[in-house]
Amino acid sequence: MNQANIPLSAQGEMLAQLQAAAKEVTSYLHLAETESTNDVVRDMARRQVPEIAVVVADAQTRGRGRLGRRWISQPGTGLWVSLLVRPGTAHRISGTLSLAAALATKEAIGSLCGLTNLQLKWPNDVVADSGKLAGILVEGGGATALNWAAVGIGINVTKPPELAALNRPVVALNELSPTPVGRSQLLIRLVGAFGRFYRIFQEDPRKIVAEFSRHCATLGQEVTWQVRDQDGTSRRGQAVGIDDTGALLVRPQGTDRLTALTAAEISLGTLSDGAGRQE
Repeated sequence: MNQANIPLSAQGEMLAQLQAAAKEVTSYLHLAETESTNDVVRDMARRQVPEIAVVVADAQTRGRGRLGRRWISQPGTGLWVSLLVRPGTAHRISGTLSLAAALATKEAIGSLCGLTNLQLKWPNDVVADSGKLAGILVEGGGATALNWAAVGIGINVTKPPELAALNRPVVALNELSPTPVGRSQLLIRLVGAFGRFYRIFQEDPRKIVAEFSRHCATLGQEVTWQVRDQDGTSRRGQAVGIDDTGALLVRPQGTDRLTALTAAEISLGTLSDGAGRQE
């Protein structure tokens, strides 16, 4: 059975294809429906399941994006996948894992669909010219290091009515790709690309930062962000770089000093964080 015809529910066949794409894959779980694939991975981490475990759901009832936003993931309309990894790296560089996942997502989509206009928006989005195509949510745990992480990736394959009705620039693969996109093909490409970028992340996270920066639509743009510990206060400035921890470096208006943004909420013209809110 070739990979084009493998249904996501074919556990054994799909596991073999994923292991051929990335040798680190140890297990594959397909669910017709779950609240959140990241929550499934969190439970697997507690049960000491080894990396890389791959969890896919046809639908999520409580899918979420960054900052707790709802992620619309109706049955069969996208690829909703989480990967369990156990990097054991310092917490301070954990932000670069999200960048690695974004790079893998961009590469998988681009190589499968022949799309050359994809860009990355810091810290966790893949965007096309007209809107958000995919998002990443990394959650993890560990007292002194990142002992485990759930790398959640959501890719819009088709646009259901609920998503199309949003007054935000969101796009789906079947609007952009010249040929129909199969979710099994996309998953295999994604896991293969993630395996490669995950190895780079483990060897030298700075290489991930450098590669992400080359494709980042945020850099050079004016952004706004919320000031920590000051409700309702926001600042404006220019995004000028990404540091070795994965934080966005911005130069606030009226100063030459740089500020590093980590979990701060930013917005960038039509590629605002709000554009990716599927809620």
